[in-house]
Amino acid sequence: MIRLILSVLFILTVFATAVLVPGSTAVESAREGIFSPFYSISLGGSSFISMVELAETFRVDITYDPVTMTMSLSRGNRRLSASHLSRTIHLDNDLILLEQPSRLVRGAMYVQANAFLPVFSRLIHSELSWDDTRHGIISPGSAYSIRGVGIEERSHGTMIRIAAEESVRYTAEMSEHNWLAITFPDATLSPDVGISMPPHALVLDSRFLQRERDVLLSFRISDEMGQYDISRATNSGDLLVSLRKKRAPVSASPPNTPAEAIQNVVGVPGEKHVEPFFNEDLWRIDTVVIDPGHGGKDSGAVGPKGTKEKDIVLAVAKELKRLVDERG
Repeated sequence: MIRLILSVLFILTVFATAVLVPGSTAVESAREGIFSPFYSISLGGSSFISMVELAETFRVDITYDPVTMTMSLSRGNRRLSASHLSRTIHLDNDLILLEQPSRLVRGAMYVQANAFLPVFSRLIHSELSWDDTRHGIISPGSAYSIRGVGIEERSHGTMIRIAAEESVRYTAEMSEHNWLAITFPDATLSPDVGISMPPHALVLDSRFLQRERDVLLSFRISDEMGQYDISRATNSGDLLVSLRKKRAPVSASPPNTPAEAIQNVVGVPGEKHVEPFFNEDLWRIDTVVIDPGHGGKDSGAVGPKGTKEKDIVLAVAKELKRLVDERG
């Protein structure tokens, strides 16, 4: 009887484990972050990943010493090294012991994924982990502060849009040879951004660099640019870099008579006066919404002769639209 009871308890325990464990795993997956498949090989029952692939994916420098058979990843002044058939890796002056030795396979150093990634995370200032079930890397939900760069040509210049987190800080400086350098302290650059973009409009060249503790985006600007400013997008943390073209010179000759001087100010009677320039600070606006107010059953104020406010504001709105369309 006792043996029968023990057998039943054992079966219930195994069944409960089979049911509960997948549920707990699913909860962990929900709060993991971003999963990215990553190529791996199996050695000694463990998953190994390539340091070459890591360097390309996370944009760190890589070197190899054929004498010591050591491969190193570096960012800024920090260096992470692993040697063939050695269980130890070096992060600067720190010595870390892995469960299994690193292996040199077809010109690439393969390292134990679940043990190497936490150390690699210290090099790139992130938090990476290995998912051995799905064979990929898990990164935080907001792994990259700078997610993209786009360049748009506008009628009055060029717009550079930098997709960034709202909390990211920056400094900007125009250096020699018209290089506009924008630095983001304590930021990370998405690998999808690349290292540069093709020339477009006022942007002649570009360089994107992830350094040890900051991101540097550099743009070489055409001499046709008059001035620039940087602002935040109203609906996101994106940065908008406005590059305005230089104004065309205005040729003007001094008036010969007082009458000509007066005409230069007030214009010639009957002649439609169109200003040569308007406020270029608003050059980024693509759409102007004119709301005259009132209308329909709501007549607004009514004058002593029956003039309704809705009719006046509608007429003003239509004239304003005509002027906006006329002046671009």
